[in-house]
Amino acid sequence: MFQALIVGSSRCARVDESRAVWQGDGVDELDLRLRSVTYSLFVELGRAPTATEVAGTAGLTGEAVLAGWQRLHGQHALVLNPATAEIRMANPFSAAFA
Repeated sequence: MFQALIVGSSRCARVDESRAVWQGDGVDELDLRLRSVTYSLFVELGRAPTATEVAGTAGLTGEAVLAGWQRLHGQHALVLNPATAEIRMANPFSAAFA
């Protein structure tokens, strides 16, 4: 069980990420794993990963990654570019656009 420390302006709190707010209807363990891989690659690459890059790391198809990203977008776990389905933002990261 992973716990993250969240520091606010006046208080600190420990959050159990296995019970995060985006874990609701339509988001399952596969989506949470997909989110984790997506965030890890964002850090590793220094930019938003492509669906192909996430698929290769997660052992999924590109279509499965895009479908999972859509579910995560619906739960506000990340934000997709509506024109391309690429990641626009995954808090606290933001993709750079050329």
